[in-house]
Amino acid sequence: MGALLLPVIARLVGRCANGAERDGGIRSHVLMAEGLGLPSPCYATAICGAKPGRLSNGWEELDGAERPTCSRCERIAARQARELEARR
Repeated sequence: MGALLLPVIARLVGRCANGAERDGGIRSHVLMAEGLGLPSPCYATAICGAKPGRLSNGWEELDGAERPTCSRCERIAARQARELEARR
């Protein structure tokens, strides 16, 4: 049995499509991470399928975020929570 995966809310950092280095990205996504958070740097794929681009610096964990702003991530996370609750 593998390590327990916990949902982490994160956003992309680094160069964006608009060329702004500090913009970072305004959409937050859900990533499944082992243990207490994301490794640095993290180039994993979000549960909605979003992944860092060629010039990205990966994902950065958002402190204090309660919900993702990505609607697909939010739907998938809610569905997974319901399925987990039904198994109990």
